[in-house]
Amino acid sequence: KMAANSAKQLAKLGQCLQKFCKTTDFNRVMAKAVPVACTKNTCTVELAIDTEHANTYGTLHGGLTASLVDTMTTMALVANDSPPGVSVELSVSTCDRRPWAARCSSTPRLSSWASRWPS
Repeated sequence: KMAANSAKQLAKLGQCLQKFCKTTDFNRVMAKAVPVACTKNTCTVELAIDTEHANTYGTLHGGLTASLVDTMTTMALVANDSPPGVSVELSVSTCDRRPWAARCSSTPRLSSWASRWPS
């Protein structure tokens, strides 16, 4: 039963991501995201980083990182048949331009989990 449930959640995550491909609002930055996994409370996507996601240094923009965290936690809720929530607390730590920073043409894996559910 768990595998079928995960497949259903992954399909729902894919549907959410398809909507981002058609939008012209800010959520369009997720248009290149590809669903990887989705289980209860979590979702994982891969996002090909392009110039639209980058700062002046060619690495993932810190402000976009915060938006990705917010969007991904909402997708974890929606993929599990919960209504979209509102971020209560959001924390992003950034580093300087080290070799491990997400750069243009890289495809990092982004994972999120929802620790609180709307009641």
